[in-house]
Amino acid sequence: RGNTCTRLRLEAVDINGVVAAGVPEADAEDVALLADLVGVNGSEPLCDPLSLLRFYNCRSKKVGAAAAMYQETMTWRAEFGIKGIMAGYSGSEEYNEDGMRLNDVRSWNWQPHPVSAEAQLARRFAIFNRLNAKAADDGAPILLWRVGAIDYPGIVREGLVDVLIRAFVAHLEDIMQTSRAASYKVGRLVRAHLVIDSGGFSLTNLRFLPILRRIVLILEGHWPEIMATVTVVQAPWAAVQLFKVVRPWLSPLIQQKITILGKQFDEGLRSHSGLDDLSMLPPDLGGETSDAYGFVEEVPIGAGEEFRSK
Repeated sequence: RGNTCTRLRLEAVDINGVVAAGVPEADAEDVALLADLVGVNGSEPLCDPLSLLRFYNCRSKKVGAAAAMYQETMTWRAEFGIKGIMAGYSGSEEYNEDGMRLNDVRSWNWQPHPVSAEAQLARRFAIFNRLNAKAADDGAPILLWRVGAIDYPGIVREGLVDVLIRAFVAHLEDIMQTSRAASYKVGRLVRAHLVIDSGGFSLTNLRFLPILRRIVLILEGHWPEIMATVTVVQAPWAAVQLFKVVRPWLSPLIQQKITILGKQFDEGLRSHSGLDDLSMLPPDLGGETSDAYGFVEEVPIGAGEEFRSK
């Protein structure tokens, strides 16, 4: 009886339209069922077929688990205040109070240039960046994180952890919406390529694991399958140990996308990421773009108090 009810519900869903949107035929019926279970249609909130495919893939292609993740994510976006966070940066993209986009989701014109006081402060100490270049084959965003450069002790000392986490949330939203627009353009699921420069990461940073766990839970819980590849380069021993600790926090899907390379990483980076042209990276990573990192400041004493007093 349950299977019959499922088929009857799906009669009202245009599965051919789901396939036409770029969802593989093998997954189309389940993605249509997912839309039915969460009661959505159209493109918002995050309910176009390819966005729903992200939730479906992220939960090991289990429709019920994907539906639960979707509903939890919609609640979280409203409660966390996506609208206010994204408004702290320049661009013409608008959101409602529930975190639903109000502009055409087929394009994305937001820029990671801070305009609010909080966003400007976070930018000084942030180590994550979306590069101007995109993957040649599908327009996927290319990301660079510099985990060995951030002043973890200073951020904690000045009470700026939540400020940096909100900036990271803006970065994740930017990744998803950039990938989403690229998916519309090429008619298939597009995900980002992340390069993590772990040079300089030390064992002393392991004392900040509770903060990292918060960040991982946000990423894993509310941004479904936004990464195609994750390549860690210049990995010292400490970075390898960190991954051993963090790995159980990650879903099997993201675990299989990660590779860790040492100082001789050029061939491995090209092979794992699929990026033949690395010119968008900084020179110490084999590229030609000297400002790809941006400048990451040490956190001055009193920065947090000064910010909160304004």
